[in-house]
Amino acid sequence: MTGSLLIREATVDDAASVARVRVETWRNAYAEIIPAEYLANLFYEGDAQHLRERLKTIEPEHFLLVAEI
Repeated sequence: MTGSLLIREATVDDAASVARVRVETWRNAYAEIIPAEYLANLFYEGDAQHLRERLKTIEPEHFLLVAEI
């Protein structure tokens, strides 16, 4: 790995990237477990919008961390 790794608290601006990682991870990891129709109906933008709303109202004792290279 080149460069440095930064782990930080996620912001609303991270929602699209986190959503992309989550959707692709689910599609790959659960392909043989969850019905294909369900996985096909996971969309980046819908997931990102949900995450944006959650991050706007998240309680101080809850947080989401992201890793940046």
